[in-house]
Amino acid sequence: MVRSRVLAVVLLVALAGCANAGDLLDDRATDRSPANGPTPTAGPDAGEAAPTEGACRRLKLADIAPPTNEDREVPCAKRHTAVTYYVGKWPARLIRSASGVGDRRLSGYVGRACDRAWRDTVGGDLEAWVTSIVSWAWYKPTPEQFDQGARWFRCDLVAGQSTQRLERLPRRVDGILDGEFDDRYRACWTTKFSDKPNADPGELTSCARRHQQRAIGIVRVGPSKADYPGERAAFDRSNRRCGDLVAKWRGNPRPGDYGLQWPRRSDWRAGERHATCWAVTRR
Repeated sequence: MVRSRVLAVVLLVALAGCANAGDLLDDRATDRSPANGPTPTAGPDAGEAAPTEGACRRLKLADIAPPTNEDREVPCAKRHTAVTYYVGKWPARLIRSASGVGDRRLSGYVGRACDRAWRDTVGGDLEAWVTSIVSWAWYKPTPEQFDQGARWFRCDLVAGQSTQRLERLPRRVDGILDGEFDDRYRACWTTKFSDKPNADPGELTSCARRHQQRAIGIVRVGPSKADYPGERAAFDRSNRRCGDLVAKWRGNPRPGDYGLQWPRRSDWRAGERHATCWAVTRR
């Protein structure tokens, strides 16, 4: 089941091709203590053996949305598109009050656990998380397996679930977003952002594939406790700071063509304080 952290352009506006900043992670440090999340399963559950952490699979885009997945494991030395980076187990208190494996409280627990473990696994920082196409999906037992006592859930790391294909992954994904990570996992866009009628809106893609824009970084629009400055002010601030960042990235006094994604009021209420900056790399 998709629980991704991805970029999504939903509205193009004049001058800089701005768009909704999407569902961005916050930049709080992750607590790595054992109490921060569920205890991983150490062996098989009743009714169905728990998945294995570190297992690799050759998933396709169509495999991401369903809530269950029974694709067989493949050797991690061979081509694969998913790595199980975390296996957790629901606590008894939630199981006792759950109406079934589809209970929203069970899903919420999985989302929080997978998110924390994902941050610990990929490394990097907020900027790396936002400018990559690396995300995650989770899977749970089937209703029949759950009724037989299966209590595990599985968190899989994938790259490209909001593009046209899943990208292949390395044998190990620990620290995949540390430092200057591979272009295969960086977010690019297939066209320039445009507000012209009937313009091709383009789509998110890996920077290892044909593209015209690259996500090169993020800029802070306001302090965490500040009131929303208004859409025009938020845009102007984002536009100015992204221009400076793109110019620095190019090593030129002027930024040249660029686009950005900036936080609307609803994003601000959700805690978003950053704009994402895109450099046009091909006209």
